[in-house]
Amino acid sequence: MAVMIPEYISPDTKSAAERKIYRWFKEAPGTEDWIVLHSLGIAKHETVIEGEVDFLALVPGRGIFALEVKAFW
Repeated sequence: MAVMIPEYISPDTKSAAERKIYRWFKEAPGTEDWIVLHSLGIAKHETVIEGEVDFLALVPGRGIFALEVKAFW
């Protein structure tokens, strides 16, 4: 289970795909030492006034991963 920040997904999160990925990070075995930030604001962006990354995963010994979630069905 990854450490999730925030601890619970906001009820304002409309994306079913983001909700699914959030649950996966929170429940996945082998991620106990991961820190995953959800809906992280980006203060300075090159082309838009305000930016946001869906997930930022800090994985010890492996790196930092930014994940933008897109879904269709």
